Amino acid sequence: MKKIISAFALASLALGVATADVKFALNYRTQMVGFSRLISASDTNADENNNYWFQQTKGWQSASDTVSVTATNDIAGVTVRIDPSLDKDGAPSFQLNQYNGYIKLGSFEIGAGNWKDGRYNGTYQVKNDSDAGWYQGDLFGLVKLGSLYANAITLAVDDMANFGGADKSSSAYLQWKGELGDAMVTAEGALIGIGSSTWDEEKTIFTGFGARLNASFDSWQAQFVFKSASNAVTTTGKGEQRALALHINPKDLPWTVVFGGSLGFNNGNVTELNADFRARKAFGGTSITFYTNISHITNDCDYITGNKGNLGAEYLQASDGKVTAITNTWHADSSQNYNTHMWNMLGLRSKLSDNFYFLFTTGAITSLRNMTTDRWTGAEAFVAPGFQIMNGKSGIATYARFGFSNIGVKDHRKGEAEEGPEMSVMIPVVIRVRF
Repeated sequence: MKKIISAFALASLALGVATADVKFALNYRTQMVGFSRLISASDTNADENNNYWFQQTKGWQSASDTVSVTATNDIAGVTVRIDPSLDKDGAPSFQLNQYNGYIKLGSFEIGAGNWKDGRYNGTYQVKNDSDAGWYQGDLFGLVKLGSLYANAITLAVDDMANFGGADKSSSAYLQWKGELGDAMVTAEGALIGIGSSTWDEEKTIFTGFGARLNASFDSWQAQFVFKSASNAVTTTGKGEQRALALHINPKDLPWTVVFGGSLGFNNGNVTELNADFRARKAFGGTSITFYTNISHITNDCDYITGNKGNLGAEYLQASDGKVTAITNTWHADSSQNYNTHMWNMLGLRSKLSDNFYFLFTTGAITSLRNMTTDRWTGAEAFVAPGFQIMNGKSGIATYARFGFSNIGVKDHRKGEAEEGPEMSVMIPVVIRVRF
């Protein structure tokens, strides 16, 4: 399958390169921590190993570069993207993270390739990275439509290149655009790679497919997504997994608004239910972004562990001479699969001069389980004022981020008193160069 996709991309290039419009793009982002300190915690020794100045962070906060070349014309196109980066030991590495091509045949488009960052319809994301100073992490980390939980079927539910939030999986698609009555419609069917960059693992074929339908009317538009994995791996073995999603975007409101939800099914049982609401308003030199998401997993869910986002009293700690992220995070309660969490985020960006912007972001994630008769996993929250200096598409941004973890955590069944909160301060510095 990978050979077919590679050949397809080369064929697309061969058809169009002679008359192609060739574009070169560089997108460099690196994130450092200017200061990090745990203010209070149940572990009294936890803050002895932090307080670092300008350390290159790992994981979500690692250096991120993309260098891409795109060649397109009226009938075909191809994109190749190479990402120079740092590996887990800080050594330079180079990865081919995107290669895809397409051919247009009238109203149809046939494409195939590999998309590390997925294939989304950005209309329904309601997202602008510059609003959060390009910070990768909890400020704009939880922005994909679908579930908040890691390993969820509905994680990044509108990604037509991957299933369940995976990445680097090969996929192929057939797309049609046209008018149906009063609506402009884009219909797409996709073969979705399951697993990590493979269609064939030890002669076991991992198959998945998806469909995405976008219908645009005069005053509103909607997106419907269906995805299926017939051989997905769960903690109890391989099973049938399905995802459904519907999101609506009214057009005539003063704010850009998207609302909707998604469902996840495992072996015929409903295991995930999610609701999304997000809104963004830009006026003058100011923009305001708001997200809220409620994610629920049922007692039939046996495959979700941990969490998707890193929130709360986040700081850095040294381990064998290396700086690693240490985070007090919300998580699925291991004593019971039934969990519901709500994520809220509010971001503000205001232009103070031609090159200077004020930033403010705050967020909280709260357990919605019974707070009086059951164990409450509490809340995580942060506030982060900052500023951003821009020069065209490039610039530098920094925050003073104050995190609060384990707010109100207690177990009423055992008569436990309220714990926490744990607090920290971290000052991330983000540099971005784009052209």
